[in-house]
Amino acid sequence: MGYSTDFIGELYFKEPLNIQQRKEVEKFCGEDLRNHPEWEPTNGMTWMDLEVNDDWTGLRWDGSEKTYDLCEKINLIVREMRKKWPEFGFKSGRIEAQGEAMEDKWYMVPKEDGFVESKSFPQLKEKVECPHCGESFSIDGT
Repeated sequence: MGYSTDFIGELYFKEPLNIQQRKEVEKFCGEDLRNHPEWEPTNGMTWMDLEVNDDWTGLRWDGSEKTYDLCEKINLIVREMRKKWPEFGFKSGRIEAQGEAMEDKWYMVPKEDGFVESKSFPQLKEKVECPHCGESFSIDGT
């Protein structure tokens, strides 16, 4: 049956896309990566379950079931697009992921280099550091 993860949110491109870039990004969306060895997919990647948002400013999940390796797939798009447009990448936004297990919750954000990385949400009792004052606390308030 497999495991399902739902995603919500969008990642936004560094710069507005021109017509040629739009067409190129669209080539990836909905494609089965097994049919594109030229893109050098890894880890047994299958469907590119992404779509361009309504105003062409970024990408989001297309709602497909059984989506896996979304962060890696987004980075594959960045890598391939940079072959023609070296500055291509993402500058802002966030896609949150929720797996079938309640504790399976994480998110993706752009890094400074325009690629995307996944991050874990802090768990209850886990100590986190305030980015403003440097003080440590846990999510449950202790």
